[in-house]
Amino acid sequence: MELYYERPYDFEFEAKVVEIADNYVVLDRTLFYPVGGGQPSDTGYLSDVRVVNVEKRDKILHFLAEKPTFNVGDVINGKIDRERRLKIMRIHTALHLLTNICDYMLGDIEHVGSGMSEEKGHIDIYYPPRVKPDLRQKITTDVNRIIQEGAEVNTWFDGETRYVKIGDNDALLCGGTHVGNVKEIGEVKLKRINVGRGKDRLEVTITE
Repeated sequence: MELYYERPYDFEFEAKVVEIADNYVVLDRTLFYPVGGGQPSDTGYLSDVRVVNVEKRDKILHFLAEKPTFNVGDVINGKIDRERRLKIMRIHTALHLLTNICDYMLGDIEHVGSGMSEEKGHIDIYYPPRVKPDLRQKITTDVNRIIQEGAEVNTWFDGETRYVKIGDNDALLCGGTHVGNVKEIGEVKLKRINVGRGKDRLEVTITE
């Protein structure tokens, strides 16, 4: 059972161990978000054993730093790295807000990539006129204005497809975790990087 969608602000849980392999554990439910869609996985602990990565295949695999001290059938405690989860949620939501603003300001652009860590995130766009310094500043100002004003962030499933919608902006496809209101993001700084052939990378960092 995937608990991270309904409980993104929860950081501790109990679960039953259903499988133990050489370097991973499978639980009957989990708060650990698995890597996917450009978002890195959660890290943390299962009992006293460090979780270093989480992947979703036909089931969710929790990769451990060392051999577990528990057995199949045990009910154990899980603990998410709180600060890492919150930073990623803030950055991921900022990237979607940035995408909305770019779509509105720049018109017919092609989104060609994205990625994030707990330190920063980026979107790559195909925009031959290029995002010059004055335009970059205008985008940054608009993103920070909306953050300061506040807007609710809603997520939902339509069948197997998950969406995120910030305020009155267009809904976007997304399978990641997000803050409940853009005010939680904090001030955004935007850097433009030329990645060639009409493509610009817009890199986002956020203040503490």
